[in-house]
Amino acid sequence: MTGSDVLRLDAVGKEYPGPPVTRALSEVTFSVRTGEYVGVVGPSGSGKSTLLNLVGALDRPSEGRIVIDGHDTSTVSDRQLSAVRCRSIGFVFQSFNLVDGLDAVDNVALGLLYAGESTASRRRRAMTALERVGLSHRSDHRPSRLSGGERQRVAIARALVSDPALLLADEPTGNLDTQNGDAVLELFDELHREGATIVLITHDPQVAGRLPRTVAIRDGHVCSDVTAAPTAAEVSA
Repeated sequence: MTGSDVLRLDAVGKEYPGPPVTRALSEVTFSVRTGEYVGVVGPSGSGKSTLLNLVGALDRPSEGRIVIDGHDTSTVSDRQLSAVRCRSIGFVFQSFNLVDGLDAVDNVALGLLYAGESTASRRRRAMTALERVGLSHRSDHRPSRLSGGERQRVAIARALVSDPALLLADEPTGNLDTQNGDAVLELFDELHREGATIVLITHDPQVAGRLPRTVAIRDGHVCSDVTAAPTAAEVSA
């Protein structure tokens, strides 16, 4: 069941100075409620990367308003924006972004680096997150000893360890073969069933087609926002 808005964009636009001035987004409006699983889909150059930066609190819009977990990113200070990014958003990247010299549990614990917790507490929570993604048995393995699918699971655990309001995944299957990609998407399905709020950015229509809701971006505009009909299992749940 979904609740209040975790993410809301109201008439958001983004320009980059020139010359010439580049208009990346215009009048983008949509919201994501607690517990929703939404795909943002579009071809290369559609504005997805700009939208990712804005939704991830890495940048601010040129106009309009973005509210993330109750915080208006247009009005907060840079320090507050950084806090929103650290506390409210868990990032999953296409390229995993793991530290080669650290084992899996310490890579996950990095997600709590600024939480003010002891090393022991961070490692305990990291182990719990690895258990959640089915990888606790690989906790002492460095990235070089993990498969691509396992590395992405570690990255997902790192994103989950701080219990963020929003899980933001950027092309999470882009560096994986079909089998590992499907396994990662099944993990996202499971996390969604457990109540996680997920926004997944993708250019792949097959990935987008399996998601409960898709927001399509083209030429910097939202061109469709489609929610799939619930399955029989969801209706009976």
